[in-house]
Amino acid sequence: LSTSVFAAKLLGSWIWGSLSDHLGRRLTFLLANLFLLVTGCLSAAAPSYFWLVAARALVGLAIGGIIVPFDNLAESVPENW
Repeated sequence: LSTSVFAAKLLGSWIWGSLSDHLGRRLTFLLANLFLLVTGCLSAAAPSYFWLVAARALVGLAIGGIIVPFDNLAESVPENW
């Protein structure tokens, strides 16, 4: 179960990072949060283990987009820190 989340997170970071270059970081972050909300609810309502793993993989894709604002933080910190 955890493997599906972290494998999808790796893929999601790449997808959401590319989207943030095209759509902007704020919109991408909001979309990732909305996607996380929807897929989290889907995983809570999963009728079988297979669907739980699939839904958690989608949650992993969403988690990959949650890290987008950390780029803003890294750009705003002085270099001597």
